[in-house]
Amino acid sequence: MTSHYDNILPTDFEFQPEPQPGWELVKKLFSRTGYHLCIGEGGDVYSTNSETDKYANLELRPIETGIVCIRGVKSGLYLGFDEKGRLIGMKLMEEACLFHERMIPSYYNVYQCKKYEKKKWYIAISKRGRVKNGKRTKARKKHSHFLPRKAT
Repeated sequence: MTSHYDNILPTDFEFQPEPQPGWELVKKLFSRTGYHLCIGEGGDVYSTNSETDKYANLELRPIETGIVCIRGVKSGLYLGFDEKGRLIGMKLMEEACLFHERMIPSYYNVYQCKKYEKKKWYIAISKRGRVKNGKRTKARKKHSHFLPRKAT
């Protein structure tokens, strides 16, 4: 069965959209508490209020609808939770490195670990700049709210 669209498009047509502004994968995750999330070379995850920290550039790669993995551009490590609820950099992407990305009504994003979704562990930075343990996080709290910003 043929449709009337068969005559309009060439047979070798392949849709390739032009990248739109803001579609870049490399971002900085800026916390509502005023800090950027960083993944260091040794697997340590920390925060900084510096705009120029080279470890703050993160690649947010979509895996499926609403699921992303986060990788440090400079360190090459994936962000994930260990079994104790600590955020760490991992060499290989595992289920602990996958996050549900959800926009909340205040237009900030929250990132909940897919592996530990029943425990409700979120990426979070305290008001003093400490990366919080997943066991002590809540989606409604300011420390879990992030804006993906353009990397410089």
